[in-house]
Amino acid sequence: MLRVIKLFTVVTFLSTSLGSTSSAFALPTSSNFMFQVREVKGSVKDKHGNVLKGIAINVKGSDLFVYTNDRGEFRIKLPTEFESLVAEAPGYQKQDIRITGFENMEIILVKDPNSNSKTISVATTAAVHSANSKKKKNVDYNSHSKQIKASKPVDIAEAKFIKPVYDVCIYGATSAGVVAAYTIAKQGKSVLLIANTEHIGGLSSGGLGQTDIGNKHVIKGISRDFYRRLGNVYGSLESWQFEPKEALNVFKHYIKDANIDYVTNYTIDHVNKENNEIKSLVIKNNDKGKANTIAAKRFVDASYEGDLMAAANVSYVVGREGNEKYKESYNGVYMPKYRAESSGYHQFPDHVSPYKVANDPSSGLVFGVQNAVLQPNGAADKSMQAYNFRLTLTDSVENQIPFSRPVGYDSTKYELLVRLFAAQPNLREINDYFIWSKMPNRKTDVNNRGAFSTDFIGANHSYPEASPEERKKIFNDHLAYTQGMLYFYATDSRVPKQLQEYVKKWGYPKDEFIDNHNFTPQLYVREARRMIGDYVMTEHNCLGKEVVNDGVAYAAYTMDSHNTQRLIVDGMVKNEGNVEIGGFSPYPISYRSLLPKRHEVSNLIVPVCMSASHIAYGSIRMEPVFMLLGQVAGLASVISLEENKGLHDVDYSLINASLEEDPYIQNGFKDIIIDTKSLKTINTGEWTKKNHKIYFSNELAVSTKPKKLTVDIDHVKPAKYKVYYFVPVVSEIYKDPFYTLTLNGKKVNVDFMDHLNDWFLVGEVDLRTKGKGKLTIENDSHTVFNAVQLVPVID
Repeated sequence: MLRVIKLFTVVTFLSTSLGSTSSAFALPTSSNFMFQVREVKGSVKDKHGNVLKGIAINVKGSDLFVYTNDRGEFRIKLPTEFESLVAEAPGYQKQDIRITGFENMEIILVKDPNSNSKTISVATTAAVHSANSKKKKNVDYNSHSKQIKASKPVDIAEAKFIKPVYDVCIYGATSAGVVAAYTIAKQGKSVLLIANTEHIGGLSSGGLGQTDIGNKHVIKGISRDFYRRLGNVYGSLESWQFEPKEALNVFKHYIKDANIDYVTNYTIDHVNKENNEIKSLVIKNNDKGKANTIAAKRFVDASYEGDLMAAANVSYVVGREGNEKYKESYNGVYMPKYRAESSGYHQFPDHVSPYKVANDPSSGLVFGVQNAVLQPNGAADKSMQAYNFRLTLTDSVENQIPFSRPVGYDSTKYELLVRLFAAQPNLREINDYFIWSKMPNRKTDVNNRGAFSTDFIGANHSYPEASPEERKKIFNDHLAYTQGMLYFYATDSRVPKQLQEYVKKWGYPKDEFIDNHNFTPQLYVREARRMIGDYVMTEHNCLGKEVVNDGVAYAAYTMDSHNTQRLIVDGMVKNEGNVEIGGFSPYPISYRSLLPKRHEVSNLIVPVCMSASHIAYGSIRMEPVFMLLGQVAGLASVISLEENKGLHDVDYSLINASLEEDPYIQNGFKDIIIDTKSLKTINTGEWTKKNHKIYFSNELAVSTKPKKLTVDIDHVKPAKYKVYYFVPVVSEIYKDPFYTLTLNGKKVNVDFMDHLNDWFLVGEVDLRTKGKGKLTIENDSHTVFNAVQLVPVID
């Protein structure tokens, strides 16, 4: 199991002079720049408005920090994985600051009454800047900016003829469903993929381009291949930020390359079972009403809703179990305090009235407030965490359709938002009200943030068990709410000017979701039914208190639940249900958690609506993990068929062996990692080891003595390989980011500030003829090494 250790150690002082012209601290201006690394700017003042210079701004969870300059300003470059800063100085109370915006962050420090210190020590690194600037001038160190090469659209056609019997039938063309189908078909088994709408790929091709994962290095197999293929588009090894149309193209490639039979817009009528075995599935076309009977030997439910498992009478739960069920601490009802914790950033401040006429209960409730009673913390209920759309917008005028007034628009739906503006007069950044993440080609992935945002709280509680017609209405209600909100921001005079001017620059992209009026067809179904199977994953697994012995994948995200209810508490409007608990290591997911109880169904596997408590599911339910579990489901189905065993009798170690030996299903060609443990020269007293959750592996080596490190590339499978060097987020690279890498005599000078937390392509080696290669890594002041990766080039 990977071990994650959070560090908070101030090791090296970093300059933050805003007057510096060093390009190491300047963002590239190219529109092709990928926002995997962001620049955060801000200022620090005391409660009287006086600027504070020399305040240490630490990146929480790393050894990186900067100081404020004479104007109290700071700027720092960091990967998007980091979420918090810490401001501290002698004489002041230390303050944690969640990064909600990237520019003009204002931090207010309060005097520490228990401290007698009146001075702030300020170091200087003018010499470092001077040396780096001189070095930059004398040698050409390129940023090697990434270039976008849009992929060619892939045409695929639905199956015209459905076979009498398939080896495997998959219901749900989510990302997990497509990967499961690809896995099965590539290994010679017949498979039918059924989409319950006209959309393919689920959230991953439906607007969720800012990939949620936590530690992405635990993702492998076809899931990682998905992000690799997107990397080909955006000029990097992998791309975890992307446009929906490019993601859809990857999924279409999988379907076409494996010659997968698929059909769209079908829902389940009923399931035919004999004893505990599904024999066939009867589906109906949503438009034509035409029924088809699908017979198969194995079945996969890859839907977000769990419709197949429910039709097969598999046990499941809807809502929150409550803490008592599995002896948890973070399940059930929870009322976060306004901005006193991470969850509190999605809460209303006190004294916002829930009534149409402020503080007058007889006037009725404002739109969006539920007439329900708050239950005790930890209590169980049937509420669902809120759904929304992950919004793809653009500020490119040439590619933009402006926001228009939706049919049935009603501005009173946003009265609570107006009251929230008034209650938070100092919060006027766009990221105070949305997570406005930038994607390539001037697009976005906009997500929920704050007390009133894109989450339509309370509107989805009946969705999991609703009929197709009822779900369509819920979808349309969410659509009207979301498009109405964007129009409200752009046009209503009650929206603060700074926010309105920002939103007005954006619109719907002409080149996305062309067949759906340029708006995503995929509702973000964060959670619906959850199976109660052979093993239930709980928070004890997430926190490492309980470790399964049949792990087939890793999860790595925060235990995360969005708000479920908007209620009246002491005469005020309050949101309930948001929980964010992180800081734990990646943890294994049990194979048994993907299987129904044996006596219920023996030939069904469920990679999406798998067996987990509400709060544990909030950590597992990330698209990269779903794709990995989809591959597990496909491998389990194939092994089960080839060994003539039930799914419950499949040896999970065979699944892991396949993922290890042939992760991309390309005849055994796989990535090769050369890390610190592989190099004897690093395991000496001249090297210092560091651990960090963001590093590729849990060991990173730093030395200020050897300024040159040689990595021999040999004893690997003969093939052509691309050679990548991992650029970690570490203070030494902040001080001096200018490196020289030499691969088999070919030299590359590079400024690593534009490649933080990413794989840098050094070049290619062909080991089919030479048999070995050599890479040298050089820097004038230090050497940092985490890992080198060899990626096979398949002709």
